[in-house]
Amino acid sequence: VREAAARATCTNNLKQIGIAAHAYNSALEYFPPNQRQVAAGGIRIRWATCLLPYIEQDNLYKAYNQSVNWSDSTNVTNVTSKFVKTYQCPSTPNASRLDRAPD
Repeated sequence: VREAAARATCTNNLKQIGIAAHAYNSALEYFPPNQRQVAAGGIRIRWATCLLPYIEQDNLYKAYNQSVNWSDSTNVTNVTSKFVKTYQCPSTPNASRLDRAPD
C-alpha cells in the first residue's frame, strides 16, 4: 500500500514538473535550459532552478543568485540545500543525497 502511494506521488510530481515546463515555455517561448559548462568552475544553469516559480517555489527562485554556481555558499545556504518535495520521489532510498561535485 505504501509503495502504491509512493508511485502515485511520483506520478503526480512528474506531472507537476511537466506542467511547470510547459508554463515556462508559454511564458518565455522556450523550454528551460540545462547547461553544464565544460570548463571547471563554469556556472551551471539547470532546468530545476528555472522551474521553481512554476512549482510554487518562487521564494527559492528569488533567493537564488544566478551569477554564481549552485554550489556557492550563498546558494547552498539559501536555496540548494533546501528540500523541494516536487523534485524528490518518495521511494528514493537516500532522500538526503545532494550533488556535491559541481566541477
